[in-house]
Amino acid sequence: MNSTPLEDEVRDALHRQVDPLQRTPLGLTDVRRRASGIRRRRAITAGAAIAAVLAIAVPVGLAATGPARRADVPPATQTPQVSGTVRIDPRSAPVGDGPRVPLIDASGPTLVVGDQVLDLPKPYDQITPFRDGWIAVRQVEGVGMLEVLDASFDVIEFETHDSPVTVSPDGTRVAWAAYNGDHWSVLNNDVVGVEVERPWTTLDEGLDGSEAGTIGFVSDDEVLTFQLDNRRGTISTFLADGDTIVDLPWVEQAVSASPATGMIAARATVADGRSCGATFDGRTRAPQPLWTDCSRTLADFNPDGSLVAAFPEGDQGSDGNPPGLSILDASTGRALVDFAVTGASGRAVGIATQVAWEDDETLLATYIDGNQQYVVRLGLDGTVERVAGPVTNNDFTVSLHLTPGTPG
Repeated sequence: MNSTPLEDEVRDALHRQVDPLQRTPLGLTDVRRRASGIRRRRAITAGAAIAAVLAIAVPVGLAATGPARRADVPPATQTPQVSGTVRIDPRSAPVGDGPRVPLIDASGPTLVVGDQVLDLPKPYDQITPFRDGWIAVRQVEGVGMLEVLDASFDVIEFETHDSPVTVSPDGTRVAWAAYNGDHWSVLNNDVVGVEVERPWTTLDEGLDGSEAGTIGFVSDDEVLTFQLDNRRGTISTFLADGDTIVDLPWVEQAVSASPATGMIAARATVADGRSCGATFDGRTRAPQPLWTDCSRTLADFNPDGSLVAAFPEGDQGSDGNPPGLSILDASTGRALVDFAVTGASGRAVGIATQVAWEDDETLLATYIDGNQQYVVRLGLDGTVERVAGPVTNNDFTVSLHLTPGTPG
């Protein structure tokens, strides 16, 4: 079937964070049996799991000692807007500490956490602590694969998988959507494995050619989820909570959620017909946006839900990567600091649209300058640090992958 322009637009909006993954049917009973077996075998603390994994790592010099964490930055409500636009130039920026969220360097492939580097057996797109090891997503000949790994990255369990794993801001929960050949189900798991298995949310129907995926946590129990009908090119957005589904028909192209505040970042159609960035209250489920911004596309909330990252609307460079990024007050939409790339003659320069908050005041982003890629740390106070890179990638795909939702 040939793609329609609407379908292409919808698919691009949903999958700009990772490469599209193709679905291969998987028996839901098989998935449930494997998940239950893992839970019985892997009931230990997540902190001990991470410590065990990092104990076998070898420190390297990807991230030299840099400025201390900015713990004295006041909350966003007390922080005035940084004057002017802050230019990002990773070549001249000071080198900061290593990333406090998992960073995958696909050129290795390696996994970087803090000042530790682990060799990966495969080039994963996403990885986060799970049980006494990890849960990761990669592509195998164009088919998405979700793998549960032990501390040494050996595969314990796996299933075909169609969308990224969603991680809660504190790293304690993960969610994803699974397909059994007939319908989709939404899984919501604690990473430690001590919780009694929750009921799976089963979608009403498995439309021919439909896709589903998780977007974020509105609370520990409620997972913001989408279902795409490929035949019509339409998206349904809803909250999945155990065996309950709550439709949110007014939410267009949801991109993130905050369990701390219950806010949802998405898009909304305004009075003049434009589709604009918008936030909604996922707790009251009111259909009216809290605020809209037609000049920006919203991204991830910080861990306490007070800030939200955003990219300039409709201003992508020749490689499709935005030329800047802003940090907004999530309660009002006011821009607190605007960042922009440093232009270069003859080279495409931009910021990959996947970002990851390390804490309430700093986030990480992948900076792309031609065939060179870096990870930069951007602060609410307007500071810029280089965290990793440069990595050379001549096929112009993203080599440095950040996994949001696991701040250290």
